[in-house]
Amino acid sequence: MVRRIIDERSVPRRKALRATIGPLARASVAPKTYDRYLRAARLFVEWCRLVRGGDSRDLYTLDLDASAYLEALWEAGEPRALAGDTLSAIQFFLQTRRILSGSWRLLGTWSRLELPARATPLAWPWVLAFCALALRSGDVGLAAALLLAMHGMLRTAEMLSITPAAVFVGPDGRGALALPWTKTSMKRGAQEMVQILDPLVGFWVAKACACCPGPHAPLVAHTLPGFHRKFQELVSAAGLSDLQLRPYGLRRGGATAHFALHGRIEDTVFRGRWNSSSTARIYITEGAAVLAQAKLSAACQLHVQQLVAEFARTTRALGIPMSA
Repeated sequence: MVRRIIDERSVPRRKALRATIGPLARASVAPKTYDRYLRAARLFVEWCRLVRGGDSRDLYTLDLDASAYLEALWEAGEPRALAGDTLSAIQFFLQTRRILSGSWRLLGTWSRLELPARATPLAWPWVLAFCALALRSGDVGLAAALLLAMHGMLRTAEMLSITPAAVFVGPDGRGALALPWTKTSMKRGAQEMVQILDPLVGFWVAKACACCPGPHAPLVAHTLPGFHRKFQELVSAAGLSDLQLRPYGLRRGGATAHFALHGRIEDTVFRGRWNSSSTARIYITEGAAVLAQAKLSAACQLHVQQLVAEFARTTRALGIPMSA
């Protein structure tokens, strides 16, 4: 999302700052979202001209064309995300809401018939095992970021954006993380933050920040694709490849663990920064069920336990309380 700026008193200064953002219409969505919408809209227009014989004449015809396009995507095995991007793109570029009722109804049917492949939630022992492996290679930043992502229910992009400048940790190991401006925070008009309540997490984050080359250098020294590759290396080294774990499972696992500890859905919704409790309920109920069904071999369980014990020894040697 385009960064938020402070309203300057000086007209030239205000003009210069706004020029760095660009038109309001484009700034209403994140640059990556805009690019997705643009790609989806172009594909839809090309399909209409090729299959339907030209552009849609009016909103009614547009809805019919969009419905036919969704049916074509469904039959061709295309991802549901492309269908959603197409309908959102049409409304975004036309600057119109509450149109395409027939198309949105088809997308709703698609969503009910084809459930998304949600990331498997992570359990705390698995995360601590990953931290032990990261520390073996001297990657303190990655270990701290994994702890904070699980503890704070962070999205992957939020975890990769952690910098020392955004973190405060007090002498007791508790503190806060200021999150970058997101679509949700822009809508609410307030920057979001996550409290660091576990001293284990806080002290490791503080240590990682002290190791960073600068206040704005990220704790995780990997690009998004590089981090995904590194994460899979950790999963494989921990012997958990059969579980098909993904980084977003940190957020799902954090929600499941938080609710199991506190037992109040409202608290988990607030900490996870969800707009509604329905999403959090899906995370928690499905997450608990998936974790209950996760079967590890005796050898794998022993390996994870050994890695957790290794992380605990390293943590205690630094004088950090082992509380997670």
